[in-house]
Order: sequence, then C-alpha cells, then structure tokens
Amino acid sequence: MAVLVAGCAPDSPIDAERGDRLYADLRQLLDRGLDDVPPTRLSDLTDFAWDRLYVYRETAGGRAIREDTGHRILDDEEHLYSGNLLVFTRGAELATAVTLPEMFAVDDGDRFSNRVLLAATDNPGRIELVEPKG
Repeated sequence: MAVLVAGCAPDSPIDAERGDRLYADLRQLLDRGLDDVPPTRLSDLTDFAWDRLYVYRETAGGRAIREDTGHRILDDEEHLYSGNLLVFTRGAELATAVTLPEMFAVDDGDRFSNRVLLAATDNPGRIELVEPKG
C-alpha cells in the first residue's frame, strides 16, 4: 500500500514493509468494527519498541516534522502528498516511520504515548487515537 511522499530524504527512515503490515492489521480491525473488538493499543500491532508517536496528515512539511520529532524524515522543503505519516520514537531515538493511507482523525503533529488506544469514529474507515485516562 504505497502513499506518496514528496522529496523523501535519500536516507529516509520510512519503512514501507512495516507500514504495509501495520495497514493490513488496522484494516482488519476496521473491517471487523472497532466497536466490536476489545480495546486495542496501537503498540499491540507493532513489532518494535516505542514510547512516543507523532502523526501527520497530507501536506505536512518536512521542516515541521523535523522540528517536532527531532528527526529528518522528509527533506525540509518537501511535504507528504497524501495519507498519514506516523513517526515512532523511543526516548530521543527514532524507532521507525511509516506512511499509511489517511485513516487517522488527528491534527498534524499530534503526539501520543505507547498506551494509545484505537477507537471508532462516526466516519467509516477512520480511526481515532485515544490516550487512556489514569
């Protein structure tokens, strides 16, 4: 499942293979209905350790992403053409970055912990990310 990225840095950490696997798992949950499955942490669907997630939408700029995350994912002057960019960090280190079709109801640069839960929205095919209370 390819998502268009403009000006992807030559040494970009975007991992297409992990993105494809994550997308397949998320689609499966959406197809089953998020209201009909037990609460699911996004971290349960990933095969790597992380403690912070940054999510970006279409047109997010490389400079803003670097300033938010501390990591160069796209060239500063370039942007995401479509979909969502998920940047996972562990402490100050970059764990990975993936692109997915636009499926998250977020604002650019929204940050979440590794405890974040996947929740249904009123819009089919969209997922809300919700931090658990407490």
